[in-house]
Amino acid sequence: MKKRTFIVNEEDTLINTILSFKKDLSKKTIKNYITHKMVMVNNNVITNTNYQVHKNDIIEINYNKTEIKDYNLEILYEDNYLIAINKPCKLLSISNDKEKNITAYRIVSDYLKKEKKTNKIFVVHRLDEETSGILIFAKDQKTQKIMQDNWNELVKKRGYIAITDNKIKDKGTITSYLKENKNNSSCIDNFDIQLKMNDNKIEDIRFEGEACAIAVSSASISIQKLIG
Repeated sequence: MKKRTFIVNEEDTLINTILSFKKDLSKKTIKNYITHKMVMVNNNVITNTNYQVHKNDIIEINYNKTEIKDYNLEILYEDNYLIAINKPCKLLSISNDKEKNITAYRIVSDYLKKEKKTNKIFVVHRLDEETSGILIFAKDQKTQKIMQDNWNELVKKRGYIAITDNKIKDKGTITSYLKENKNNSSCIDNFDIQLKMNDNKIEDIRFEGEACAIAVSSASISIQKLIG
């Protein structure tokens, strides 16, 4: 079981104290650790980020405590080959450099391993951290390959509910540049708003093009939130 233990040097909030020890982690990541019962102070689980710690208190981060029940993930479909969940906003699909534990991949994997320790999952596709919606994992590599090789045939359209503060036109083309791309190459998305509910909620916005640019593209037209 992977753990990290720290001895408090001075009085402060729990989140600030962990930040001082773990400078490689973001404040959001540490907040997730605390709220999802991964942090103990003097052997007591603490879920309040502003909990006051004192000199010589012992803080312990347990990286193996996250369970699917802590996230109330909704399982939309499951059979012997696939599992589909309703991924909430602010949850990573898979790990990145700063967050290795609190991800949809890890949570679903833990859930399946409770049934059988040798159970595995395989990534079929990803959703951006800020986007909620249906996320599918395969239970074996053969199913993963079939899904990925035929993805464009299986997924005909990508539709979202979007929130924006600005009025935007009904149709258009967005060219977005991705920061992580060393060549600064562009991705192009065409968007088509199917139905406006009111001035700032769009009931159905569809993107066509390169899926890697959807989050960047939506931000460029002042969309704050996407629900897939």
